[in-house]
Amino acid sequence: MDITAQPWMIAAGIAGIGVFVAWRQWVTAHQKIVLELYDRRYAAFESIVKSLVPVWRNGGCSQQEFFDFANAMERCRFIFGNDVFEFLTILKNDLAWLSSFDDQTINASNERQKLIAEKYKRLRRITQFYETGLPIFEPYMKLDQKMRGFFWMESANVAKKQIVLVAGEAVEATLKGVQAMGKRARINRKWIK
Repeated sequence: MDITAQPWMIAAGIAGIGVFVAWRQWVTAHQKIVLELYDRRYAAFESIVKSLVPVWRNGGCSQQEFFDFANAMERCRFIFGNDVFEFLTILKNDLAWLSSFDDQTINASNERQKLIAEKYKRLRRITQFYETGLPIFEPYMKLDQKMRGFFWMESANVAKKQIVLVAGEAVEATLKGVQAMGKRARINRKWIK
C-alpha cells in the first residue's frame, strides 16, 4: 500500500488550516472591538457622572455645569441606544431648569413655594441617577463576551463541569449522611441518659 500524500490532501489540509486561522482572527478582532466600545462607553458614562457631581454637591446648577453635562451627553449620543439618550435628555431639561431658576430667582418670585417644590422635584430626579440611570446604562456596560476556546477545549470544559457537579452531589450526599448520623447519635445519647 502506497502512503504517499496526494496533492488534493495537502491542499485540503492547508485550506483547513487557513480557515481555522481566519476564524481565530475574526474572534480576536471581534473581542477587540467589544473592548474598545466598552472603553468608549465607560469614558462617556464617567464624564456624565463627573458633570453631575457639582450639582449633587451644591444642590443647584450653574451655566458651566449645564454645558459640561450637555457636552458629556453628546458623547453618549452615538455609542448608547435611544433609551439612554432619552433619559439624559430628561436630566438635561432638569439641569436647564435649575440653571435658570437659581436661589436668587426663586426667592425673588411671588410663587416661591411652588418654585421650591419644583426645584426639589427636579433635584430628586437628578440625585436618583444611580437608582434610575444605572439600570438604563447597565446593559451597554456589561462585558458578557466570554473568551472562546477551541471547540475541543469547550467540550472538555463541559465534561469538567459535569464531573464537578457529580463530585459536588457526592459531597453533598456525604454531608447529609454525616448530619443524619449526628442526629441519630444525639438521639441515642438522650435515650441512654
